[in-house]
Amino acid sequence: MKFKLRHAFGLSLVLGALIAVQARAEITVDGLDNRAFYHDYVAFKVITEPGFQYLCELDSEPVAAGEWIEVSEVDYHELYVVRTNTANSDTESRLIQFIVQSSARGNSERGLPPWTPYPTVNSSEDELAGAELRIITPAQIPTGGQIPVIGLVENTNGGPVRVNGDAIIVGNGMKAFKIRRGVGSCFVKAPSNPGGFSMNISLSSMETRKSLLIESGGDWSAIAGTVSDTEVWQENSEIHITNDITIPAGAELRIESGTFVKLDPRVNIHVNGKLRILGTVENPVLLAPSQSSEPWGGFLVTSNSATLEVTGAIITGGGGDPGYFDDHFGVSHRPEQAVLLGHHNATVTVTNSYLISNAGQAANGYNSEFMFDNTLIQRCITTGEFEGGLVVFNKSALIEFPVDSQLFLDQDNDAVYFTEGEHFLYDSLIGWAKDDGIDSGSGGAGSVVVSNCWIEACYHEGMAWSGGGREIDVANTVVMNCGQGIEAGWGTSANSPDVFAENLLAVCNAVGARFGDNYNWTYPGRLTVTNSYLLYNLRDIFGRAWGGTWQVRSNSMFIDNNYISSPNNYHTNNTIWNPSMDGHLLAGFLTTPPDAQVGVAFAVTNNLLTPDNAQGTVYVGLSTFSTNQVKVDYTITTGSLALGMKTLTFHPGEIIKGIDIGDYNLKFAYVSLHNPVNSKLTTPSRLYITQSENAPTSLSLINTASNWRYLDGNRVPETNWASLEFDDTNWETGHAEFGFGDNDEVTVIDGGPDGGRYPTAYFRHRFPVDNPADFSSLALDVRYDDGVILYLNNNEIFRGNMPDGPISHDTYTGNATESETAFVHHVIDTDYLEPGGNIIAAEVHQSSPDSSDLSFDLGLKAIRRYDLTEIQYQRFGDEIMLYWQNPNFTLQQSTSLNGPWELIRPLQNPVSIGLDQNDNKFFRLRDINTIQNNGMEHP
Repeated sequence: MKFKLRHAFGLSLVLGALIAVQARAEITVDGLDNRAFYHDYVAFKVITEPGFQYLCELDSEPVAAGEWIEVSEVDYHELYVVRTNTANSDTESRLIQFIVQSSARGNSERGLPPWTPYPTVNSSEDELAGAELRIITPAQIPTGGQIPVIGLVENTNGGPVRVNGDAIIVGNGMKAFKIRRGVGSCFVKAPSNPGGFSMNISLSSMETRKSLLIESGGDWSAIAGTVSDTEVWQENSEIHITNDITIPAGAELRIESGTFVKLDPRVNIHVNGKLRILGTVENPVLLAPSQSSEPWGGFLVTSNSATLEVTGAIITGGGGDPGYFDDHFGVSHRPEQAVLLGHHNATVTVTNSYLISNAGQAANGYNSEFMFDNTLIQRCITTGEFEGGLVVFNKSALIEFPVDSQLFLDQDNDAVYFTEGEHFLYDSLIGWAKDDGIDSGSGGAGSVVVSNCWIEACYHEGMAWSGGGREIDVANTVVMNCGQGIEAGWGTSANSPDVFAENLLAVCNAVGARFGDNYNWTYPGRLTVTNSYLLYNLRDIFGRAWGGTWQVRSNSMFIDNNYISSPNNYHTNNTIWNPSMDGHLLAGFLTTPPDAQVGVAFAVTNNLLTPDNAQGTVYVGLSTFSTNQVKVDYTITTGSLALGMKTLTFHPGEIIKGIDIGDYNLKFAYVSLHNPVNSKLTTPSRLYITQSENAPTSLSLINTASNWRYLDGNRVPETNWASLEFDDTNWETGHAEFGFGDNDEVTVIDGGPDGGRYPTAYFRHRFPVDNPADFSSLALDVRYDDGVILYLNNNEIFRGNMPDGPISHDTYTGNATESETAFVHHVIDTDYLEPGGNIIAAEVHQSSPDSSDLSFDLGLKAIRRYDLTEIQYQRFGDEIMLYWQNPNFTLQQSTSLNGPWELIRPLQNPVSIGLDQNDNKFFRLRDINTIQNNGMEHP
């Protein structure tokens, strides 16, 4: 319809020009401006005039003229209006392009729907055929300590098998941890008694046993100061580093296998000479904090004579300085300390090692050489940033930055960030990052080669290529379940970034391949994708950039000779995917048997939802893409009524499908999967939807866009300005968002002249609370530019992008915020709430006198208290569903109130109990941690 309208409009203009030329008023649309951005919502109305007929389309769908139309879908939108003069049939038209963007996501997703990666689905037993589960732990550890456990799924040649699953450890209690595309890790509490200790670890049909020695501990050698000449820490030593140590130029420290090194808080190891860590896979070296809650520092390798060689090591709990890059040399989008820091032509090599659960970044490089081989980096702030030098990742895994969860953060938690230099990623896994998988942005000329990698579950780009003089080559790589698969973004020099991709598989992303970025900048680069597969993305190809004309930049995109899901009028030299004929072409991207029956289950983090959480749709996913068509039936059951059976069909390349539950009154219901074809059911195959009377609810204390009193114009308030008693009647009033300079504010304040911006503006908002004891916590959402300090009843509760210590009216932040349009979420306690009146006060600071804008808005909710550990139930026919809210508890059963009690396995919530049993059963909840510390069956 859209293209028919545009052709009709062009023909009418030509005919009209031949007949007559007459002045006309432009078609009027209230509420919309062309090429404008709107936060969360916009409403418009096409104004009608007598003597005209109107035909209106919003994103190719008809809408009514003369009525207000509400648009809340976050995305890029087009409104076409054609009106026809009923007297002479003359037509005219107007196109309005606009964007609705999420205030919770900000500019990083401008013009795109927000993307939250779908949770992984467990693989079937068929996918594990021929694979082996390898477990790595220290060979010995002191009593009561934390045992790091690394799980790897490999083929007989030691290569990765990209499967998902829940690895179950039975030893000192029971522990489960996620295997994501063949890798994962966790910690298990060591027994309190010395001696031999074994754990049984299973993953689906695979089982293995791991034994280690539990030592009494206490025989620690305290180390600090300077290493002289050559020093060796002998095999299986116990070393306690109590203060910084230094290895000077010409000296060497050798740490042999099995050594346990514990480090005191923020202790650093300065390497100017040579440090060799010589662990093995069977007997690795372990570096961990002496106090689990107080991370140590890192390795500082900072000269051209410095070499750090790490082999067979488990490194955890490092990166302890949260503001390291604020006052030390180095380039980093994140301020946290890096565990492995290599600067000024240093050399760092890491082989068969595991950097897991570190408080800071894993690494940072400046004009140095880093080589990672067979290395796992997991649950760090980011792998790190590398400027200049040579960096190689080979057969490695970079996952979970900072953790894998559904909570969105926009704080540069990339898996890895490259700027200048030469960078290579081979045969590696990258993903589960809150920002990008691979980001190559700021700085001068650099190159990145990505070959035979698997990139998955990144909130923004799987591969984000930007900067000046940037050359990118991607080949034989999978990118799936990301906001954008591959992007040629902003550039600072001609023809940069220059991105070339071949044999790329981009499936189930918001965008498969994109030229341009989400910022209002220029885009001089180019994107070439050939001999690739761009399948089942919301948009396989997208070429709009928001700098300039908003037109499709097809002249900068060379997307040819690929398979795509649906026709694209800007890129016609591609083949439309025929799944029944072409599915076999995906086999080359799989590490599992190509014809294996894949896993199918609900793509959820747990199988207990409320209707609000489901938001009208529940999703079913596959463990991986298949070369075959996959089918699975589903039913919806409410009480004893089953609402028919329907079928989901996944074509080769598809991995996610939605079930619409919006038409059902699902106060208590479950959705179940049946009859899989070319697939096998994995957990969970049943999804419960229930409204719990004890479900947490919240009370909005301050809505965003509320009315505030404010003090601007470089005026300094009295010292008690943040207290409830302060008289603010002489302050100005206005609605948020407040600001100046970026044209998205509701209330414009006096921020001072260009080049002389006033340092601080002040805001106050009063709100009542009847009984603070009704609430367990406060949920704060604040948007600010550039820095903010918040007070509740004159008590500081939040500080963002501000220095520590006392702050005055004249304080500038010194640095701008990274994302000025995103809300920062923060949870605070209720200690400062008062019954009756309360006040939130804010001081918003500029980065410098040259600051271009200011932004401030805030929302505050109170979370009601509720019983997390009450067992609730609902009957479904001949079974009863038991469920509870606290994820740290699990269910036990007994035939007697006096016990003995046993766990119901597998550990899950809800638990379905059949009603056809003759014996009585009793049930109780038990803290999982208590069970683990006291044994499984009889806690």
